Amino acid sequence: MGDITMIKAVSLDVYNTLIDLSKYYTLISEEIARITNSDPRVVGEKIVRAHKEALKHRLFGGFKRVIIESADMYAKSLGVRREDIYRAIIRTLDRDEIKDLIFPDVKEALRMLKEKNVLIATIGNVLSWPGMVTRYLLDKNGVLEYFVLTVFMDEVGYMKPQKEIFLFTAEQLGISIDELLHVGDSPENDLAGALLAGAKAALINRGLNVPIARIGRSAFIINDLRKLVDVIDELNKDEEIGKKVFT
Repeated sequence: MGDITMIKAVSLDVYNTLIDLSKYYTLISEEIARITNSDPRVVGEKIVRAHKEALKHRLFGGFKRVIIESADMYAKSLGVRREDIYRAIIRTLDRDEIKDLIFPDVKEALRMLKEKNVLIATIGNVLSWPGMVTRYLLDKNGVLEYFVLTVFMDEVGYMKPQKEIFLFTAEQLGISIDELLHVGDSPENDLAGALLAGAKAALINRGLNVPIARIGRSAFIINDLRKLVDVIDELNKDEEIGKKVFT
């Protein structure tokens, strides 16, 4: 039957997959602006630039202590102290607006996956705040309860796109890696990382003008998380075809 298998679990990236990072950074920018008596729009623009640089730095292994060093990178770009970044993040967590950070398709997609009886997990890298803050945001947005496992870079010592973080997740879920479908917005971290680890993968691109595009035997692009159930059906249909061919 080759490497065709049934999907038993779905793992999801968090930022720009579940949580709208631009909304979160807007709130952080407003808090930094209050602390420093600055224009929040200017702060926001600087944070976006710093975020892009930090992502590139992390991808190429430039951080030894990612939370501290990425916070230093943000602080330098803003002309503030690292502690100002941390204070802004903490103050943001007290704001009512953090309850409205997830994309419109998220809750229904998670309900659909739960009804399909697949295990649901997160796999997340981190920058200036730890994975526990991300759990808090997911909880405040009413979706943490859907996840049987939450895996974050600062806690397990691996980061996407390293295969180890995907293998660790599959092991924790009690499944083989080829029974895992990983979903995220990054071609490098999520799509390539999952495929190289041996998992199936779906790239979320909400600007895509078609609902689903299959780009390989184990890879898809979708424009809505609710299409994940269709991706699972397609992969499982491959399994049924494989059974007929090889039996």
